[in-house]
Amino acid sequence: MQRILLIEDDPSGRDIAVANLEEGGFAVDAAATGREGLARLDLEQHALVVTDVQLPDTTGLELVRQIRRMTTELPIIVITAYPSVDLAVAAMRAGDRKSVV
Repeated sequence: MQRILLIEDDPSGRDIAVANLEEGGFAVDAAATGREGLARLDLEQHALVVTDVQLPDTTGLELVRQIRRMTTELPIIVITAYPSVDLAVAAMRAGDRKSVV
C-alpha cells in the first residue's frame, strides 16, 4: 500500500482528503503545519506529498523547495482553494528538478 503525506491546515478539508485517499487504497499521514509535515516526512515510506499552499507557519511553495533540497524524486502536489496562473507557475518552478540548489 502506498503512503501519502498530506499537509493541510483546515481540519475539515484534511479529514475529507484523508477519507477519500484511504477509500482509494492509500495509507495517509496527515499534518496541520509545514513543520509537522516535514517532521513526519519519511523519504523511504512516502510515495507522494500533497500540500496546501497556505499553511499557518509557511507556504506550500516553501515546503516544495525544502523537500526538493532533500530529494528530487518524491512527487509533490500543491493544492489551493485560491488558484491562479501565477501561483501555478510558481509551484512548478519551486518543484523544478533543474532549479534545485
